[in-house]
Amino acid sequence: MDPSAVGVRLASGVVAPLVRKLFVKEGPGAGLVAKPVRISGLVSFKGEQRTLTDKDLHKLAAELVDRAVRSAGSGERPLAADEERAVADALATTLRGLGDLDMDDVQAVRLGATALAGRLEAASPHAVRGLSRDAELLHATRVTITATSLIELQVLRALGRPHVLVRGPFTAAELLGALPLNLIESLNITENPDIADLAFLREFPSLKWLTLWDCPKVESVAPLADLRLRRLSVSGPLEKNAAIPHGLHRLRHLRTLLLRCNLPREGLAALPSGAPLRYLTLNSPVGAEFTGITHWPHMQGIQLQRLTHDFGEDQWGALASLSELEDFSFGVAEEGVTLQLPIGLRLPQVKTLSVINAALLPLSEMSRLLASALPAFPGVRRLQLYGSTNGSISLSPTAVLPELQEVHLSYLHPEPGHALPPHIKLTRYPRPRT
Repeated sequence: MDPSAVGVRLASGVVAPLVRKLFVKEGPGAGLVAKPVRISGLVSFKGEQRTLTDKDLHKLAAELVDRAVRSAGSGERPLAADEERAVADALATTLRGLGDLDMDDVQAVRLGATALAGRLEAASPHAVRGLSRDAELLHATRVTITATSLIELQVLRALGRPHVLVRGPFTAAELLGALPLNLIESLNITENPDIADLAFLREFPSLKWLTLWDCPKVESVAPLADLRLRRLSVSGPLEKNAAIPHGLHRLRHLRTLLLRCNLPREGLAALPSGAPLRYLTLNSPVGAEFTGITHWPHMQGIQLQRLTHDFGEDQWGALASLSELEDFSFGVAEEGVTLQLPIGLRLPQVKTLSVINAALLPLSEMSRLLASALPAFPGVRRLQLYGSTNGSISLSPTAVLPELQEVHLSYLHPEPGHALPPHIKLTRYPRPRT
């Protein structure tokens, strides 16, 4: 059997707590250290902060080897039983080299786990003398997994500061053990197929911003009701049709809510009506239920990427009633949807207007939407058009915007024949080659 397979099958939930013992426990404020920290100053078996004896280090190495052997399962033993002690001794010798590494935590992260493991092995080449080939492979696997876990922990501890993004199947216990609980203000949990219960986040008293991206087992955010969350984003790949988690109505401190997933049947009634919402993004189709937006009269920014056929006069009227609305973005759910703007409707409070081609409409259809929408927004100073497909679009409808100062085109370029006035700044993405 290839011992490297053991490393793959040995869950990080087993390795990380063991590796964590190699390093000193951080006190309050450790996550905010402004300068890089020497690896030798972080280890727990050397220096003034020593808590791990040489005997403890050998015991930890033996446990790492034992877990690797046991994880192989019956009939797949990676090495002979009488070699386990020798591999554990070799691993302890190699791990002791962490205390002699001439680098800091930032350099270790930049170096990467594989190269860091190579540095450790090269520093103690005598450690594996006399070992069989299988024993050498198992030793190398343990060192690589240790380096990987170290990199993960240092990314969280040393580089995360109060704003952390965690990608992959970290367990709640690992996050609680690695992050400075009292300091984390913003947490982004991405592509985590295992986390389901968010109750562990109650241990982060300073948490203000939370992003959940592609966390399919999270069904409720109700456990976060007692946190003073200001911003919540829930999203995932479009093809997975992620559902909005239950319990949103209990998050009474939210000011920003981004939902790039499907609304439940109750529509806006599922949102926290008592929260002081200021910014709202809805990626799912929005129609007649939008009249409920008046529950949040102090809205300042709204993005509705997919208006449907039943987003009509009443819904536009509700939008117009939001006197503090300065930033509005919209698109339509499919080709053929008309805006149904009431005659004479005006939203002069809107200063930034964005049109998003989320439905990948022909650009002629996007031009039609633009021409029908712009008269209702006479106060617009910044116009942003997101084409999603390369092509040209007519900017002649912008002539009805007396306060326009800037036009931003994303994957679009102006149709020839209509030049913007010289005082209007035009920016394009991607930037045209010169």
